[in-house]
Amino acid sequence: MSRLSRILAVLACWGLAQGAGFFGTGQRVPSPDEAPPALTPPGQRTATPSLAAPTRQPVVLDRADIMRTMDMGGRPVRELQGNVRVLHQGRVFTFELGRYDLEAGLLTCTGKVRVTEKGHVLTADEVSYDEKRGTVSARGHVHSSGDSLEAWAERGNWLNGLQQGELQVQARLLDKARRVELKAGQVEVDHIKGVYTATRAPLLTLMEKPPTTLQAKQIQWRRQDSLAVALREVRLNREDIQATCDSMVWHDNTERMEFLKTPEITRGRQVVRGDKVEALLRHRRDLDSLWVQGAALLESPADSVSLRLRDQLSGTWMEMDFEAGQLVSVYVQGQARSVNFLKDEQGKPGMNVADAARMWIRLTDQKLDTVSMGGGMEARWVPLAPPPQPAGAVGP
Repeated sequence: MSRLSRILAVLACWGLAQGAGFFGTGQRVPSPDEAPPALTPPGQRTATPSLAAPTRQPVVLDRADIMRTMDMGGRPVRELQGNVRVLHQGRVFTFELGRYDLEAGLLTCTGKVRVTEKGHVLTADEVSYDEKRGTVSARGHVHSSGDSLEAWAERGNWLNGLQQGELQVQARLLDKARRVELKAGQVEVDHIKGVYTATRAPLLTLMEKPPTTLQAKQIQWRRQDSLAVALREVRLNREDIQATCDSMVWHDNTERMEFLKTPEITRGRQVVRGDKVEALLRHRRDLDSLWVQGAALLESPADSVSLRLRDQLSGTWMEMDFEAGQLVSVYVQGQARSVNFLKDEQGKPGMNVADAARMWIRLTDQKLDTVSMGGGMEARWVPLAPPPQPAGAVGP
């Protein structure tokens, strides 16, 4: 065989061994400038990438002075003692004594228990952690902190690590950034949304001097909006005003309080009622104004005539303005009516009734200064009959 024949035979055999020969295959040989075809490793088929869920990360028993395996009812359980640290999915558990059930995925810890996750820290006397569900249960002197928030309780349960959960028994939440304290028998915590809902005798306190307290059947503090919502049997107490209603919204950012559903505002011996009352504050402390919408009514005692009678100012809409804590003006619009109990020049009691489309009253040192009326004003004096005397009474 000539030298050329031997070379051609070797090339033909090499091509057959590769499964793609140069002769008789019909395949085009790629030029040196073309990119090589993608290679598929042996045993692997080309297909759509798998969408299967990733494997759950295992619990890491990072350290312990004593670590041993016991048989508990046929299940292996690790007993951990002394300076223990356990890691799982970004959560760090440190404690003095605990057990880890490998099959159930349950970790129980006691003794100086501390749990950290995403800037939040939890301490308690006892903690149980279910790695499969991601739940944390704490008992005894529960305390959590993070993001300018602190919380205390006797028991706590978290559904999503330390981000969402519930505090029970003497629960207390302190928002140090906004100086708001929330106490209750139970507080639902959602750090992700910044929403904290309190039930079982909740009490919210705005920590100013003097403080403002809010009570209701349910109070929700929405931290991101600096907003408090109170529902059912609402009672607000400040040094200058007290309020009751069925629902209330407290806008801390805009220093505004909305009283809804049968509101009643008491300021000293004056009482304000309406379908809706808004209170505007100044620097979170001083009362700036009261706005009353729908069936507005202002009552104050008529001491000069009788302790049982009360002067009234009513209308569809009313605005009361304050300076240095004192009422300085009242503006009434829509079917405005003023009823004042007075004594005439002879000392006989009577009732001065004035009606108008709108009224504007100015006070100085808590005494009536000027009264302006507009839109079809009408006024009248109505004498009051003396009260009936019991039989056998002598004198007026």
